[in-house]
Amino acid sequence: LKLKYKFSEDNADNLCFLKRRAVIIDEKNRPRCSEIISEMFSSWNMGYVAVLPLMSGNEPMGTVVVANAERELGPKKVEQLEKIVKLFEDPLANSNKYNQLKSKEEKIQRSEEERARFLEFIGRVNKLSSLEQIYKMISLEFLKWFPFDLSGVYMLEEGKLVIKTTAIVDDEFEEVRENVENYWREHPYDLDLSEGAPVIALLNDTHIFIPDVREIQN
Repeated sequence: LKLKYKFSEDNADNLCFLKRRAVIIDEKNRPRCSEIISEMFSSWNMGYVAVLPLMSGNEPMGTVVVANAERELGPKKVEQLEKIVKLFEDPLANSNKYNQLKSKEEKIQRSEEERARFLEFIGRVNKLSSLEQIYKMISLEFLKWFPFDLSGVYMLEEGKLVIKTTAIVDDEFEEVRENVENYWREHPYDLDLSEGAPVIALLNDTHIFIPDVREIQN
Protein backbone atom coordinates (compact mmCIF):
# COMPACT_ATOMS: atom_id res chain seq x y z
CA LEU A 1 0.00 0.00 0.00
CA LYS A 2 1.40 3.39 -1.03
CA LEU A 3 0.25 6.56 0.66
CA LYS A 4 1.08 10.15 -0.23
CA TYR A 5 0.42 13.20 1.86
CA LYS A 6 1.33 16.87 1.73
CA PHE A 7 4.70 17.68 3.27
CA SER A 8 4.49 20.65 5.61
CA GLU A 9 7.31 22.08 7.67
CA ASP A 10 4.80 22.89 10.41
CA ASN A 11 3.95 19.24 11.08
CA ALA A 12 5.61 17.80 14.18
CA ASP A 13 6.48 14.48 12.49
CA ASN A 14 8.19 16.24 9.58
CA LEU A 15 10.69 17.75 12.01
CA CYS A 16 12.30 14.33 11.84
CA PHE A 17 13.09 14.88 8.17
CA LEU A 18 14.05 18.54 8.55
CA LYS A 19 16.10 18.24 11.75
CA ARG A 20 17.50 14.76 10.98
CA ARG A 21 16.49 13.37 14.36
CA ALA A 22 13.86 11.05 15.80
CA VAL A 23 10.54 12.56 16.84
CA ILE A 24 8.03 11.04 19.26
CA ILE A 25 4.35 11.86 18.79
CA ASP A 26 1.88 11.44 21.65
CA GLU A 27 -1.34 13.09 22.76
CA LYS A 28 0.52 16.32 23.61
CA ASN A 29 1.83 17.12 20.13
CA ARG A 30 -0.66 15.04 18.15
CA PRO A 31 -2.66 18.14 17.03
CA ARG A 32 0.47 19.38 15.21
CA CYS A 33 1.20 16.17 13.32
CA SER A 34 0.46 15.37 9.69
CA GLU A 35 -2.79 13.95 8.37
CA ILE A 36 -1.44 10.41 8.01
CA ILE A 37 -0.10 10.31 11.59
CA SER A 38 -3.35 11.75 12.91
CA GLU A 39 -5.19 9.00 11.04
CA MET A 40 -3.01 6.37 12.73
CA PHE A 41 -3.99 7.71 16.14
CA SER A 42 -7.72 7.84 15.45
CA SER A 43 -8.22 4.77 13.23
CA TRP A 44 -5.63 2.39 14.64
CA ASN A 45 -5.97 3.46 18.29
CA MET A 46 -2.26 4.18 18.58
CA GLY A 47 -0.99 5.88 21.72
CA TYR A 48 2.59 6.62 20.71
CA VAL A 49 4.29 7.09 17.32
CA ALA A 50 8.01 7.45 16.66
CA VAL A 51 9.27 8.90 13.38
CA LEU A 52 12.92 8.12 12.60
CA PRO A 53 15.05 9.60 9.80
CA LEU A 54 16.43 7.49 6.97
CA MET A 55 19.76 9.03 6.04
CA SER A 56 21.90 8.86 2.92
CA GLY A 57 25.19 10.24 4.16
CA ASN A 58 24.31 13.59 5.71
CA GLU A 59 21.08 14.03 3.79
CA PRO A 60 17.64 12.62 4.71
CA MET A 61 16.04 10.38 2.08
CA GLY A 62 12.92 9.38 4.01
CA THR A 63 11.48 8.39 7.35
CA VAL A 64 10.45 5.25 9.21
CA VAL A 65 7.29 5.34 11.30
CA VAL A 66 6.66 2.94 14.19
CA ALA A 67 3.61 2.97 16.43
CA ASN A 68 2.52 1.48 19.73
CA ALA A 69 -0.95 1.32 21.18
CA GLU A 70 -0.14 1.34 24.89
CA ARG A 71 3.54 1.18 25.80
CA GLU A 72 5.33 4.51 25.74
CA LEU A 73 8.18 4.83 23.26
CA GLY A 74 10.91 6.16 25.54
CA PRO A 75 14.41 7.37 24.59
CA LYS A 76 16.02 3.96 25.13
CA LYS A 77 13.54 2.20 22.83
CA VAL A 78 13.96 4.93 20.20
CA GLU A 79 17.75 4.53 20.38
CA GLN A 80 17.36 0.79 19.72
CA LEU A 81 15.10 1.51 16.77
CA GLU A 82 17.60 4.00 15.34
CA LYS A 83 20.31 1.32 15.35
CA ILE A 84 18.00 -1.03 13.45
CA VAL A 85 17.08 1.66 10.92
CA LYS A 86 20.75 2.39 10.23
CA LEU A 87 21.20 -1.19 9.03
CA PHE A 88 18.90 -0.45 6.09
CA GLU A 89 20.18 3.01 5.13
CA ASP A 90 23.03 1.97 2.82
CA PRO A 91 21.02 -0.70 0.94
CA LEU A 92 18.12 1.75 0.48
CA ALA A 93 20.44 4.56 -0.65
CA ASN A 94 22.10 2.23 -3.17
CA SER A 95 18.71 1.06 -4.40
CA ASN A 96 17.57 4.67 -4.85
CA LYS A 97 20.71 5.51 -6.84
CA TYR A 98 20.22 2.43 -9.01
CA ASN A 99 16.57 3.33 -9.68
CA GLN A 100 17.52 6.90 -10.59
CA LEU A 101 20.22 5.71 -13.00
CA LYS A 102 17.82 3.14 -14.46
CA SER A 103 15.20 5.83 -14.96
CA LYS A 104 17.73 8.09 -16.74
CA GLU A 105 18.86 5.17 -18.90
CA GLU A 106 15.28 4.37 -19.90
CA LYS A 107 14.61 8.05 -20.66
CA ILE A 108 17.66 8.23 -22.93
CA GLN A 109 16.65 4.98 -24.62
CA ARG A 110 13.10 6.26 -25.22
CA SER A 111 14.52 9.49 -26.62
CA GLU A 112 16.76 7.56 -29.03
CA GLU A 113 13.89 5.33 -30.09
CA GLU A 114 11.64 8.33 -30.72
CA ARG A 115 14.38 10.05 -32.71
CA ALA A 116 14.91 6.94 -34.82
CA ARG A 117 11.17 6.62 -35.39
CA PHE A 118 10.92 10.28 -36.35
CA LEU A 119 13.80 9.99 -38.83
CA GLU A 120 12.17 6.90 -40.31
CA PHE A 121 8.93 8.88 -40.66
CA ILE A 122 10.76 11.76 -42.40
CA GLY A 123 12.31 9.22 -44.76
CA ARG A 124 8.88 7.87 -45.69
CA VAL A 125 7.51 11.38 -46.22
CA ASN A 126 10.41 12.31 -48.48
CA LYS A 127 9.59 9.39 -50.75
CA LEU A 128 6.08 10.68 -51.39
CA SER A 129 5.33 12.94 -54.33
CA SER A 130 1.65 13.63 -53.61
CA LEU A 131 0.79 16.46 -51.23
CA GLU A 132 -2.45 14.68 -50.29
CA GLN A 133 -0.46 11.60 -49.25
CA ILE A 134 1.94 13.72 -47.22
CA TYR A 135 -0.90 15.48 -45.39
CA LYS A 136 -2.57 12.14 -44.65
CA MET A 137 0.65 10.57 -43.39
CA ILE A 138 1.32 13.51 -41.06
CA SER A 139 -2.21 13.25 -39.63
CA LEU A 140 -1.92 9.51 -39.06
CA GLU A 141 1.56 9.78 -37.56
CA PHE A 142 0.34 12.43 -35.12
CA LEU A 143 -2.26 9.98 -33.80
CA LYS A 144 0.46 7.36 -33.25
CA TRP A 145 2.49 9.75 -31.12
CA PHE A 146 -0.26 11.43 -29.11
CA PRO A 147 -3.44 10.12 -27.42
CA PHE A 148 -6.05 11.86 -29.59
CA ASP A 149 -8.95 10.47 -31.61
CA LEU A 150 -8.88 12.89 -34.55
CA SER A 151 -6.23 14.98 -36.24
CA GLY A 152 -6.09 17.33 -39.21
CA VAL A 153 -3.70 19.40 -41.29
CA TYR A 154 -4.40 23.03 -42.27
CA MET A 155 -2.47 25.00 -44.87
CA LEU A 156 -2.43 28.69 -45.78
CA GLU A 157 -4.17 29.41 -49.06
CA GLU A 158 -4.98 32.89 -50.34
CA GLY A 159 -5.01 34.44 -46.87
CA LYS A 160 -7.09 31.70 -45.26
CA LEU A 161 -6.32 28.62 -43.19
CA VAL A 162 -7.76 25.71 -45.14
CA ILE A 163 -8.24 22.10 -44.02
CA LYS A 164 -6.35 19.63 -46.19
CA THR A 165 -7.02 16.29 -44.56
CA THR A 166 -8.24 14.61 -41.38
CA ALA A 167 -7.48 11.26 -39.80
CA ILE A 168 -8.98 9.16 -37.00
CA VAL A 169 -7.54 6.63 -34.62
CA ASP A 170 -10.42 4.19 -35.07
CA ASP A 171 -13.19 3.60 -37.62
CA GLU A 172 -15.82 4.22 -34.95
CA PHE A 173 -15.09 7.95 -35.36
CA GLU A 174 -15.59 7.97 -39.14
CA GLU A 175 -18.92 9.78 -39.04
CA VAL A 176 -17.49 12.42 -36.70
CA ARG A 177 -14.44 12.83 -38.94
CA GLU A 178 -16.58 13.25 -42.05
CA ASN A 179 -18.84 15.82 -40.40
CA VAL A 180 -15.92 17.78 -38.96
CA GLU A 181 -13.96 17.80 -42.22
CA ASN A 182 -16.98 18.87 -44.26
CA TYR A 183 -17.64 21.73 -41.85
CA TRP A 184 -14.00 22.87 -41.93
CA ARG A 185 -13.92 22.76 -45.73
CA GLU A 186 -17.01 24.94 -45.90
CA HIS A 187 -15.71 27.35 -43.24
CA PRO A 188 -11.99 28.07 -43.69
CA TYR A 189 -10.40 30.33 -41.07
CA ASP A 190 -9.66 33.98 -41.73
CA LEU A 191 -6.29 35.09 -40.36
CA ASP A 192 -7.80 36.85 -37.40
CA LEU A 193 -7.11 35.96 -33.76
CA SER A 194 -10.84 35.97 -33.03
CA GLU A 195 -11.28 32.99 -35.39
CA GLY A 196 -10.02 30.45 -32.85
CA ALA A 197 -7.20 28.22 -31.70
CA PRO A 198 -5.77 27.13 -35.11
CA VAL A 199 -5.24 30.75 -36.16
CA ILE A 200 -3.93 31.79 -32.74
CA ALA A 201 -1.38 28.97 -32.85
CA LEU A 202 -0.28 29.92 -36.37
CA LEU A 203 0.03 33.66 -35.85
CA ASN A 204 1.83 33.28 -32.51
CA ASP A 205 4.01 30.39 -33.65
CA THR A 206 3.08 28.32 -30.61
CA HIS A 207 1.04 25.29 -29.59
CA ILE A 208 -2.31 25.39 -27.84
CA PHE A 209 -3.62 22.58 -25.64
CA ILE A 210 -7.23 22.59 -24.41
CA PRO A 211 -7.71 19.86 -21.76
CA ASP A 212 -11.51 19.93 -21.91
CA VAL A 213 -13.24 21.50 -24.92
CA ARG A 214 -16.60 21.34 -23.11
CA GLU A 215 -15.44 24.14 -20.83
CA ILE A 216 -15.11 26.61 -23.73
CA GLN A 217 -17.36 25.22 -26.49
CA ASN A 218 -20.06 27.90 -26.30
